[in-house]
Amino acid sequence: MTYRWNVVVGLGAAGAAVVVWASNLTLLQRHTEPAKPWHDVWAQNNTYWARDLRWTVLVAVVAGLVLAVGGDRWRSLGAVLAGCALVGVDLVADRSDLAGPLAAGLLSAAVCAVLLGAWLVTRTGTRPHPVPLILAASVAAATAPMAATIGSSAEVDPVALAPAAFVTGMLLVVTAAAGGLAAAPRRSPNRIIVAGAAAVVTGSAVALRAFDTEPPTVVYVAAGCALLAGVGAVVCPWRPGMAVAAVTMVVGQLVLVLAVALATIRWPLGPAFTRIAGNPAVNAADTDFLTAPVGVLSGLVLGVLLAAISRSGRTAVAPPGATPEPAPV
Repeated sequence: MTYRWNVVVGLGAAGAAVVVWASNLTLLQRHTEPAKPWHDVWAQNNTYWARDLRWTVLVAVVAGLVLAVGGDRWRSLGAVLAGCALVGVDLVADRSDLAGPLAAGLLSAAVCAVLLGAWLVTRTGTRPHPVPLILAASVAAATAPMAATIGSSAEVDPVALAPAAFVTGMLLVVTAAAGGLAAAPRRSPNRIIVAGAAAVVTGSAVALRAFDTEPPTVVYVAAGCALLAGVGAVVCPWRPGMAVAAVTMVVGQLVLVLAVALATIRWPLGPAFTRIAGNPAVNAADTDFLTAPVGVLSGLVLGVLLAAISRSGRTAVAPPGATPEPAPV
C-alpha cells in the first residue's frame, strides 16, 4: 500500500513542521505577549496568534509521522502521543520564556532527533493500514485553510505572521494530499492527478496569505472543500463511491466547522492553556479562541465517515468469499 516515498515525504514534512514550530515558539511568541509588567493587563482577540499557528503546525507533525509509518496502528498512536507531548513542551517553554535563535536551533534538533530515533526503533514489523492514513489526511485537509485565516489583534499584522501562516498551511496541504495517496487502494495516474489538482488549488489559496493579509473567507472555504473532496475521491476504492465520498467531505466540512467553532467558543480551552502558559488572560469582551481544535475535531469526524465509505466500497466491489480487489480508477 505504501512505498519509500511516504517515508521521505512524511519525515520531511514532520521535520519541517518541527522547525516551524520551534522557530515560532522561540522567535515569535515573545512579540505577541503584552509588555511586562502584567498587572491589570489584558490580552485581546488574536493576541496569541503565534500560539494558534504553532498548535496548527503540530497537526502537520502528526500527519507527517503517520504518513512516514504507513498508517501502522500502534506507531500512528505513538505519533498522536508525540503531538500531545509537544503541546506540553510548548506550554512549558512558553511559561519559561524560552527565546532566541540558539534555543530555536537546539529545540528543533532535539525534537527531530527524538522523533527520528523513535521511527528507527519501531520500524521493524510495521503493518501499513489505511484508516490512520485516512484520519490523518482528513484532519490535515480540514486544518490547512484555517491556518491561512489566522490573524492578529493589531491594526496591521506583524511582518512574520503572513509567511508563518503560509508555510504552516502549505505543510498541511502536502501532508493531506500525500496521506490521501498513501491510503488509496492503488496509485493510478487518475488518482495522482486528482490529489495533485486538489493540492494545487488549495495551495494557491493558501499562497494568497503571503500577499494579502485579508483574502475573502470564501476563498479558504472553497479551497478547504476542494482539498477534502480530493482526499475523499482518492481514498475511495469504488468509482460510484468517489463522488459520494467527495460530496460527504464537502457538505460535512461546511456543517462541522460551524458547529465545532460555536461549541469550542463555549469551552474554556483557550483560557486554560493561556493560564498554564503564564500569559495574561483575554479580556471578557473578547474570546480566547483556539483554531487547531476546530480543524482536528471536524477532520476526525470526516475521517471516520470517509473510512466507513471506503470500507463499504471495498466490500461492495468484492464477490462473496473473495478478497476485495477494486477496479482500477
